[in-house]
Amino acid sequence: MAPEPTSKKTSRVPAGGASKGKRPVDDENPVLSGRMVWAMALVLGMVVIPLSPLGKVIRKDSPKSEERELWQVGKVATVHVTATTADYDKLACADARVVGTAHCAFKNEKERFPLAPNEPLDDNKKNTLQPYRTTDGQLLFLSGLWTDPTLAMRLHNEPARGVAETKLARFVVACEVRFIEEWENPLLRWGPRENWSGQGKAMVATPLKCEILRDTLKS
Repeated sequence: MAPEPTSKKTSRVPAGGASKGKRPVDDENPVLSGRMVWAMALVLGMVVIPLSPLGKVIRKDSPKSEERELWQVGKVATVHVTATTADYDKLACADARVVGTAHCAFKNEKERFPLAPNEPLDDNKKNTLQPYRTTDGQLLFLSGLWTDPTLAMRLHNEPARGVAETKLARFVVACEVRFIEEWENPLLRWGPRENWSGQGKAMVATPLKCEILRDTLKS
């Protein structure tokens, strides 16, 4: 007796032919790609970070000095200036005026101010006026900034000579100062290779006490 023929199961081919290499898409459970995960993390960070302590650090502005209108001769105020140890050798003014024992490094654009009798060659610029900018852009001249123990130690630990300025941190110094005089059109320069320039009015002050707040910017 001959065996009955076996029936073969045939698969149905969708209209248009079979698609090669395509996997069915599950619309109900989409898979997040790596890019989408990162995007969501960034969005979340934008929402969370400003509310966190880290956000407060990121958004914290540099402290501002007391208002310029309060800078009056004979008065004491707190100012915040930015500096690097390279400023010790770079910053200079040129003027023949003397404020107490303080004066610029130069009498004019070409002539250095002579040393007083028995004045040491290196005293951390105790009597030398130098120009500085506050964190909010105000100009003033300070003498003896680098004689403050905190600044003198910073200068000792982070010497600028022979070091690329880009490797020196710029820091904020908070100083309580006494204003001595207000000068009209003193000459200054921000580096030995720069030209002298006049800056209008500038207050001359003596630091009473200073502290370094934090490193803020690269030079």
